[in-house]
Amino acid sequence: MGTKKLYKITESEITTVLNEDFYLKGSIQFKSSLMIKGKFEGDITAPGLLVVAERAAVKGNIKCGLLISAGSIEGNINVQKKTIFKSGSFFKGDIFTAALITEDTAVFNGRCTMTSADSQRDQSQSLPVNEKK
Repeated sequence: MGTKKLYKITESEITTVLNEDFYLKGSIQFKSSLMIKGKFEGDITAPGLLVVAERAAVKGNIKCGLLISAGSIEGNINVQKKTIFKSGSFFKGDIFTAALITEDTAVFNGRCTMTSADSQRDQSQSLPVNEKK
């Protein structure tokens, strides 16, 4: 029985890519998809897909539709659909998500609250995006 590589995302599938030499401090909003390969400090708000690449580092709060992380995230996360922590990723903070996948060797330090995507829209205020860790 073979295994599918379900959550493999390539750069060509992403609308916007912030490369390795990129450092930004502030806030980001986007609609479709964003891949961070560099360093970002601040808040991210989006209904779409956020990918944190293998050597990337995000320090701040995230509110998005789908999150795939192979890098490092410190802060609170509110994800409407699904959160995926790839092998070797690091997360420190609290998470509110409809579904969570954590691969082997991913580090997760924090609290997780899970609920359906529909009820999450109603309860999204329970994890404020502006509350810093």
